[in-house]
Amino acid sequence: NQVPSVSITNPINNATFAAPASVTISANASDTDGSISSVQFYNGNMLLGSDASSPYSFTWNNVATGTYTITARATDNSGAISTSTAVSITVNAVTP
Repeated sequence: NQVPSVSITNPINNATFAAPASVTISANASDTDGSISSVQFYNGNMLLGSDASSPYSFTWNNVATGTYTITARATDNSGAISTSTAVSITVNAVTP
């Protein structure tokens, strides 16, 4: 069983948003010897959400000011898991 491939397509690395942000995270995932069961989206080690069908995406709402590291984790139909390269985003406070 080959591990699936997964990559975040949105947001781009070092993207910035204004707080409270709504961040749509999108990913491409594929498996050469099977199918993708689900794609899970993480901020560090915290699960944000998952999607079981392509196109894989999740909208993270009310994101507070800070810097975050987002990854996507794909699981195939045989249980193999791979994790995308991390994407860093920054949410800035809105100045009046």
